[in-house]
Amino acid sequence: RLIVYNSKPVILTPGPTPDDPILLPDAIVGGVYTPWPVPIDTSDLLTPTSYAATGLPSGLTLNKTTGFISGVPNVALTASRDYAITLTASNAKGKTTAKARLTLHPVPANATGSYSGPVTRLAGFYDNLGGRLDLTVAANAGCSGKLTLGGSALSFRGTLRTVLGNNQPTAEIRLARRNLSELLLAFTVDTANHRLILATVEDTANPLVKTTIAAWRNRWATPLTDVESAAFQALVGRFNGVLMPPDAPSTDLPQGHGYVSFATTTKGQASLSGRLADGTAFTCSTFVGPLGEVLCYRALYANKGSVAGHLRCTAGTAGATPPFSASDLDGVAMTWSRPPQNSRTYASGFEPTRVT
Repeated sequence: RLIVYNSKPVILTPGPTPDDPILLPDAIVGGVYTPWPVPIDTSDLLTPTSYAATGLPSGLTLNKTTGFISGVPNVALTASRDYAITLTASNAKGKTTAKARLTLHPVPANATGSYSGPVTRLAGFYDNLGGRLDLTVAANAGCSGKLTLGGSALSFRGTLRTVLGNNQPTAEIRLARRNLSELLLAFTVDTANHRLILATVEDTANPLVKTTIAAWRNRWATPLTDVESAAFQALVGRFNGVLMPPDAPSTDLPQGHGYVSFATTTKGQASLSGRLADGTAFTCSTFVGPLGEVLCYRALYANKGSVAGHLRCTAGTAGATPPFSASDLDGVAMTWSRPPQNSRTYASGFEPTRVT
């Protein structure tokens, strides 16, 4: 088809003057931008043969042939930002430029930061040892971290998917495993409550092999109101707890008591150390969650057993003597498993057993 151009392209502007900028649809960091075409006069004799744009945020591109802008913005923002863009349409008769403006919004408030929490035990999945998730969400919507399952640690990178007007972004991240099928890590960020919801990890080769994850955000590293700061600082200090055996006595399980101890720093960090009823020591490094949650996970017995779950600490009151001495620690979701061993005691081992 032969086209003879009689004039350079015309880019349609909103007026009343040619310098009034074209307003592009708003975009959000981490959100798929619906392809948007440069508005032109579609007369055959004015048809552009190429397009160009300058000033677009990182992650958005202009197709120089079709004139569509698309992509996923990946700019690290903490507040909305306007971008001044210059659009160009060209043909054999010349080129036309026009000003445009695009507003880019940041990842939803309270989505960025560090998250951590336990992976629920699942029979047939990493020997039913459970695990832990450690995740960081960046301001450019990048996700990175480590998924520990049993004694194996899998690093990952991915992208948070956002939608304008929706404060619960999501992610689906594939984790490669050597000589094994990929795992799929999926979650939704509940920004209002500072935690992950609908969080799961599954074997892509067998979707029935799927377990849940409970994880919370590190609020200590974010700006807090005076009331929030006071509530968190009430959790600073040392917590000691007794790990008691199940209520129903059994000769197959240790009937003694274990213990766990940690000190919460002013930045919310907690380094746990403890000992189980059979004398096995364990440690875990973490932070205190927004509701006082404290992750506790460690693979034991040469990665064939584990202690897994989380504790919850509650603050006492300033009026107690001494102040905050009424603080409490509860093993709300702690389990312990031990494999068969060549041992004089509990040689048969035991399946995951709750300790409180």
